[in-house]
Amino acid sequence: MTLGKYCVAMMLAAVLLMSGCQTKSGPSTYPVSGLVTYQGKPVESGRIIFVPDTTELGSGPTCACEIVAGKFSGESTAGVKKIEIYGSWETDQMIKMDDGTGHVKKRASIPSKHNEGSKLKVDVEPARNDDLVFELE
Repeated sequence: MTLGKYCVAMMLAAVLLMSGCQTKSGPSTYPVSGLVTYQGKPVESGRIIFVPDTTELGSGPTCACEIVAGKFSGESTAGVKKIEIYGSWETDQMIKMDDGTGHVKKRASIPSKHNEGSKLKVDVEPARNDDLVFELE
């Protein structure tokens, strides 16, 4: 093992040992809530995802919140997060199932520039993060 690899391995071991001494497992999370609109209307249903910057040590896990009638609430770790928003709307079409039941067809409505290709960011503060608003076009 080279000296560089040895140093990296020792630093990783030290970080793992120190994190094992905490009384609470995992990083702290903080409340996040707000509103998501698309073309001026609340997103009927979907999901908002808070993606941490993986280059930051201890940036925490990815956190997701359900969107219902444009509103979301949940928890996220602190720090700058990339925001990915996925949503759908009901159409006027019914889908019939083999068993005779049916449900209203939904369509994905949020363009990829607001989810996989999102440039949206938010800085989650180590406190309450109420009234976050994402107005998508």
